[in-house]
This record gives sequence, C-alpha cells and structure tokens, in this order.
Amino acid sequence: LVLVLYAMALAGFVAGTTYSIIARAQPQRVRMIVSLALYEACAIFGLIAAFIISDWRLYLAPWALAVVGFLRVFPSFEGPRDTE
Repeated sequence: LVLVLYAMALAGFVAGTTYSIIARAQPQRVRMIVSLALYEACAIFGLIAAFIISDWRLYLAPWALAVVGFLRVFPSFEGPRDTE
C-alpha cells in the first residue's frame, strides 16, 4: 500500500510539472494554483502512508517532492502589470 501511495505521489508531482509546462495559454495565477494543488497532493499521499503504517518517516520523501514542486512554481517577477 505504501508503494502505491508513493507512486501516486510521484504521479502527482509529474502531473503538476507537466501542467505548468503545457498550460501556457492559462493565466499565470491559474497555472500556479493548479500546480500547487497537485504538488500538495504529493504531501497528502505521504501523510496517508504515514498514518496507515504509523511511521512518520514515510512522510519525508513525498513531502520533499512537494517542497521541490512548490519552489519550482514560486512566483517570479514577470514585468510591470497593467492596472486596467
């Protein structure tokens, strides 16, 4: 069961990364929110594994994936905004 949850966490990480790359037509805010939600799912799958097996160390690997994803989509300055 832990391997299945880890595989789902990895799939969530890949989905978040892929979405942020291929959804260039979406506004930057939407891309960031969806990507953050998918990366957060990685951490949640690790949390579920830790609860089921009662070993907090199982949370560390999916949490690390989530942190890498969060840092990847952290907002950056894209230039001046229109105030229309």
